[in-house]
Amino acid sequence: MHADQAWTLWLAGAVAAGLFVYLVYMLLHAEEIE
Repeated sequence: MHADQAWTLWLAGAVAAGLFVYLVYMLLHAEEIE
């Protein structure tokens, strides 16, 4: 695996993890946003 491919995979994983945490946080605190 080339370095650029590893970097792209790491970046994609970081973005996916960030979105997942964000969605879980929003679901857990949805009742407070009203």
